[in-house]
Amino acid sequence: MAGDPLFLFSDNLLELLGLANAQLAEDDANYYTSSAAVTCRVLDTDQSTELVAAKTLSYVSGSDGDYQGNLADADMASLAEDQRVCLHYVADDGPNLHAEWFVFKPVQRRRAA
Repeated sequence: MAGDPLFLFSDNLLELLGLANAQLAEDDANYYTSSAAVTCRVLDTDQSTELVAAKTLSYVSGSDGDYQGNLADADMASLAEDQRVCLHYVADDGPNLHAEWFVFKPVQRRRAA
């Protein structure tokens, strides 16, 4: 999630892996959640301006709390090469089950090898 850049002129995979309910023990059958509402939006690095509106991430069936979504090529139109952005992930799974993460990434153009 954190190390890979966002690529211009390409769809980008958004992932939130291992979403869990920290109020439960790890051996509890309900520790990993599959019912959360998870979104991700792209912000500038000071988190004051939304560059790309929120995208919905869906639960990956059979996983241990993994969610995935797509940041389409068309969504990247407002971003520039060598820009740094902040991915703001939000997960809600009912009362008192809310979490947010901020992940900083560079924006790059794919280069031929």
